Amino acid sequence: LTAIELHYHYLNIMAHFHQGMAHKDASEYGLQVAYLNFAYQTISSNQLAKLIKYGTIQYKELYSTKAVIIQKEFSDAVKFNDKVYHESVPSQLPEIVEHPFAKSVPFEEKILSIEEDP
Repeated sequence: LTAIELHYHYLNIMAHFHQGMAHKDASEYGLQVAYLNFAYQTISSNQLAKLIKYGTIQYKELYSTKAVIIQKEFSDAVKFNDKVYHESVPSQLPEIVEHPFAKSVPFEEKILSIEEDP
């Protein structure tokens, strides 16, 4: 159960991290700070630290590596937003919307008969 919880938290953290980076690319710096703040607060929480303690070495290394990256991006985002952009940071995060990776395309099923030679 610990591995499932760790994986759930990891995916949640990374979804918020990538959403924050997408807002950076879209020049929405207030939202970037909000999403990165959520990711940083979650990855540095005491509850998650207790779970990581019982996880595998791979999870420990993964979380420590990602924590450093998220902390750096979050501190840079806060610094630039405070000094340059001055955008307000929302207290409530908008829900992360799922986007499909591919569009489904209907296809016609062609049945070859024995008489047809492809």
